[in-house]
Amino acid sequence: MNWLLYQIFILVFHSVYSLSSFEEYNNLLTKLNATSIGKSSGNSPLHQIFLNTQYEDSNPNVAIICNVVGNEISSTSICLNLAMKKDTDLLNDILDNYNVFIIPVINVDGIQPAFTDVNKGTKNKDMVDVSHSFPNLRLNQEVDPGNFPPEIDAIMKFFEKVTFQQVLVIESMGTGVLYPLYFRSDDHEGTISNQVYRSIASTVIPEHSSIKKSGCMLSGLGESGMAQGADVLPGEGTLQDFVYLKHDALAFSLHLTCGPSYDDVDDDVYDLITHFIRLSDTGVKGRVVAPDNSGVAMAMVQVGDEVRYTSKEGYFWVPVVMGTYDIKIQQGDFNPILMSQVALTKRTTNLSDIVLGDITPPKDHEDYDTLTASLHSLQEQYPAITHLYSVGKSVKGRELWVMAIGIHPDEHVPGILEFKYVGNMHGNEVVGRSMLISLIRLLLSNYGQDSRITHLIKTTRIHIMPSMNPDGFEIADMTDATGILGRQNAHEVDLNRNFPSRFKDSDGSTTEPETQAVIDWLKKEQFVLSANLHGGALVANYPFDDSDSGGGYSACPDDALFRELALTYSRYHARMRAGDNCGEHFPKGITNGNAWYSVSGGMQDYNYVFEDCFEITLELGCDKYPEPSRLPDYWQENRQSLLEFLSAVHHGIGGFVVGEEGGEGVPGSVITVRGIDKSIKSSSEGEYMRLLTPGEYALRAEAGDLKSKWVTFNLPPGTHIKYNFTLYSDESKWNEPETYIYSAPEPDEDVVEIKPRITEKIVIIDEDDGDEVAGGLTFRITQHGDSTAPIGEAITVIVNGETTKRAEANEVEIPIMAPSTVEFTSVSYYKATKYVSGKEKETVEVHLHPLPTVMGYHSHEEMLDVFHTLLQSCPGIAKTQDIGTSVKGKLLRVLKLSAEFSHNEKNNDRYNQEIKLVGGIHGNEVIGRESLIQLATYMCKAYGNDDFITKLIHTTDIHFHPSMNPDGFEIADYDDPLKGRANANNVDLNRNFPDHWGTAKGSGQHDPVQPETEALMNYTTSHWFTTSISLHGGSLVACYPFDGTENHQPGYSKSPDDATFIYLAKSYASAHPRMWKGEELCDGDRFPDGISNGADWYSLYGGMQDWNYMTAKVFEITIEMGCRKYPRELDLLQAYRDHYPALLAHIANSKQGFYGNVTDTAGNPIRSVNISSEDLGIPIQSRPDGQYWRVAAPGSYAITFSAEGYQAHVHHVTVGKVNWRVLPEPLDIQLLYASGTDVDVRDAEVRGSRVKRYVIAGTVCVLIIAGALVFAAFRAKRKQQHQAANDIEARVLINSDSEDE
Repeated sequence: MNWLLYQIFILVFHSVYSLSSFEEYNNLLTKLNATSIGKSSGNSPLHQIFLNTQYEDSNPNVAIICNVVGNEISSTSICLNLAMKKDTDLLNDILDNYNVFIIPVINVDGIQPAFTDVNKGTKNKDMVDVSHSFPNLRLNQEVDPGNFPPEIDAIMKFFEKVTFQQVLVIESMGTGVLYPLYFRSDDHEGTISNQVYRSIASTVIPEHSSIKKSGCMLSGLGESGMAQGADVLPGEGTLQDFVYLKHDALAFSLHLTCGPSYDDVDDDVYDLITHFIRLSDTGVKGRVVAPDNSGVAMAMVQVGDEVRYTSKEGYFWVPVVMGTYDIKIQQGDFNPILMSQVALTKRTTNLSDIVLGDITPPKDHEDYDTLTASLHSLQEQYPAITHLYSVGKSVKGRELWVMAIGIHPDEHVPGILEFKYVGNMHGNEVVGRSMLISLIRLLLSNYGQDSRITHLIKTTRIHIMPSMNPDGFEIADMTDATGILGRQNAHEVDLNRNFPSRFKDSDGSTTEPETQAVIDWLKKEQFVLSANLHGGALVANYPFDDSDSGGGYSACPDDALFRELALTYSRYHARMRAGDNCGEHFPKGITNGNAWYSVSGGMQDYNYVFEDCFEITLELGCDKYPEPSRLPDYWQENRQSLLEFLSAVHHGIGGFVVGEEGGEGVPGSVITVRGIDKSIKSSSEGEYMRLLTPGEYALRAEAGDLKSKWVTFNLPPGTHIKYNFTLYSDESKWNEPETYIYSAPEPDEDVVEIKPRITEKIVIIDEDDGDEVAGGLTFRITQHGDSTAPIGEAITVIVNGETTKRAEANEVEIPIMAPSTVEFTSVSYYKATKYVSGKEKETVEVHLHPLPTVMGYHSHEEMLDVFHTLLQSCPGIAKTQDIGTSVKGKLLRVLKLSAEFSHNEKNNDRYNQEIKLVGGIHGNEVIGRESLIQLATYMCKAYGNDDFITKLIHTTDIHFHPSMNPDGFEIADYDDPLKGRANANNVDLNRNFPDHWGTAKGSGQHDPVQPETEALMNYTTSHWFTTSISLHGGSLVACYPFDGTENHQPGYSKSPDDATFIYLAKSYASAHPRMWKGEELCDGDRFPDGISNGADWYSLYGGMQDWNYMTAKVFEITIEMGCRKYPRELDLLQAYRDHYPALLAHIANSKQGFYGNVTDTAGNPIRSVNISSEDLGIPIQSRPDGQYWRVAAPGSYAITFSAEGYQAHVHHVTVGKVNWRVLPEPLDIQLLYASGTDVDVRDAEVRGSRVKRYVIAGTVCVLIIAGALVFAAFRAKRKQQHQAANDIEARVLINSDSEDE
């Protein structure tokens, strides 16, 4: 009967029901089975309507919220009419796939008076504007129920109970689509979901006429019909901002009617609402499950920057636009998963179930029988990637189990490296044993799920021996305070004193069965890297463990490598890295073995000396046998370190040694590294792997009378260079030098086992109007200057910072949404950049500029010739200026690249920032000099066809001064580290500038100002530079002011703009492949993040960077470009390849901050305006044309603009990270004259003359218009005599007037 009454009700009211009273509203809620979710301040119930028959956890949740304000009755009518359609074709398939909740009105108190007077009802019973009373999370307002109006409390509780993917807020009084933020800290602040908001809205709006209704659109929307809320209806405390920021729901405001009446509602609005609902799962969706296939609740799923959490049954929906993303899944009870570079090429991509591997925290110490059973069970569970074997037996006959993990676990396959972990060598040191059992489970359960673990298993055969001394473990006792019981094997022999020593045999006893089993194992497998897990301390210990001269540091030939291997483990273990544990101090958590205490017959030295296996010893805790309850904490501490150390097996140079004839592998070949007194031998297949730290090395292979060439490698950090040596019998070939140029390998495309289901064609979509550009977008990639020449090597395509694909052919088609930035990188070419606006044709031409393959040193005359050539080849952007001469009369020439020389550039509209790049202040530090010559040449050629370079030159005047000290350069010598440093007067130019600290001993300020110094100071003060960079050599670091200290003592010398300088320095270091790591590259120097305060490194006075900052207001940093000041030409080439991206990044980052014009009320520029802030350092001044640029790190600042005769003006600005493609809008400031201040006479005269001209011009205009009107009236009167009707006469009057004009 109820169903029949409901159907009659639907037939009567159909879909055009318009509310006319509060009583009707309540009756309708009863018919629709609405339920209460709370009360209003007037004690009226707030209702929700759940449209579905039952809730499905696998469906996304959508909330439709109506009439937040109270008097928008048409909004409530729309919601109720939509609810009445739930059994119609409009909603049938919607309700099968989405859970839909409707709240007809939030301000129930307001809707009651609105039925009688639509102008009433905008506030609740307590006169509170409910629509702007939600917590403002942008101002960190606490979400504290009870402190808000009861309506707000009810809605907040509603959103706590259900996780919504989309919230649609239905509003009246205008049409359009708005999305968060409604309240923002500056005019440019957006959200990480902006692209998704615009993508969804631009898909829906063009198909529904109700949004772009003539005369009804909200003011400020523009043609697109959509905007961020703050651009149209800004306000604090909105529901839309709250549900987006607090609950991660995409919130759209759908303004659907011109007025408050339901008569203003188009029938189309219901199709529009359902269209939005269908797009609520835009992005990527799927399910996260446990190994038993049960759903995992509250797992964090991160796709790019978007983060969402799984539902009760493990379902997730993450809103992103099409593209390529890293997907991370994490939940506390499971191991995190990383899926690298997943391509999403459909609007909604449905991933297959993602299985989280057990995080495997050890719960107890497993005895021998339990361990044996566990290992067999794991092999049965993962037969494809495991091989359980025994290397021998203990004294008491227990198997020494090893679990091999890999894609070929039961045999060695050439090209796959061998690695091992050994635990429990001392039977009572049990933590390592438990860690290794957990590591086995971690690796196995995450294969095919986690990209990194999958890659390790595919490229490494991982051997894990949990217990080398099972007999000792069986008798060990947790209560043994002495830590002796079970340490030795059943023969009471310490196994870590039982191996052959480089100085003598073991401790005199026979080789134990456990020891012999490991020795035989080492001889069978060619292990590259290993770790031996112990307990009783907390430190990573490395060879040598003994010495022929007693105690003290005993360095092995690979000491630098072993230190790095030990640091690889300790830096990811917080307590170990701290260095103070168990009553001992180990800097950085590492120690040389013999420096700690001497051990003869130890396993790690045996591995290195006799078997070419690089092994370290890991002491994992003070307690050798801790309580089982503490094992999960140990696992959390060690898990990441175990994986990081395992990965280090791939850091070096490896391949095969082959013969000259036929290329067969040569077993037993000796591989030597020049300068390291430790060789290794190739395997029976001729295979080798030589672990090395990053740097330059020369290697050779030899076997008997056969030798290879010496080959020079430059090994980048974290890299496995694969190279095959060829042995020759011809001695003439032995000494032929060869240099290997590294190129990145092809990515392992099979690493990500979970493939998204993608079938849709590749298109490009214009984000502004949602139109699809015909066909796919194809990029044709060729060499610059020859459109027919192919690149000839793999190209990586990066879209909006995310690697999309590797291109082999000359043409590549890419899934993309406009606007986007597309970058093309390859080994032998500069990066090319294209900005896709959405208006491109089907094919876009990309021209790659070759990187130099050789670099030599230019003489001074040759450098001047290069500048002359650039003037001729780039006349529209290049200009040179001689700023002075050196002591010996050499021209100090500056090259300027600027679009101000281009006829196509409107110079009066440019905010032309000026920056300078200076090299060679020390004549013998030459990398900067040659790098600037190369960079200027490249930028000149790339202008006009590379969008990044073109944009930089359009917005920046870039001054290149490669050789500040040409006299010093002319006499500099590779073999003399000091020759040429000073100028021809033997003055160090970087100690010759005026110094704000005063003269310090040895500063060089006693010397007269040199011509080179004076020339640069004059040039600097005659321009308005904002940033500068000075290029040096001798280390690898980015330095920033101050270089000196007030008390002339060394130590950190903080400038007033310290944060900004740190930002600039880090921006440079992070763009360099090695500098940011801060490794000990040059004479033991180590700089965290690759940067250093000048005086904190060493103090100097009279330096150029401090003078630039304090005197010229120029933000200069100093870059030390390499360990060698005057490198050989081969090293020079690599240094340039390393630094040119960082130099370009510095030019782009010089725009970090804010800029604009300062004018008076008449629009006249004001010069020398003081621009200052308590939150920034030194004030700057506006230029004569009123322009200013202020460099500033990201942050919020209160800026004061002040000038004599004007009222000071304070403006709050938020500075974000610079975007080279879209600069922020200029901050133009207008200053008012100070009260009672006499206006400058010259300005008054100028304004007076302007007024006179305006009066004269206005008078002339009035006379001309009056004459025209009289003449038109005369002509009209004559025309009237020929017309029959007044309406025709009027039209003729207008036409004749137009014709005569």
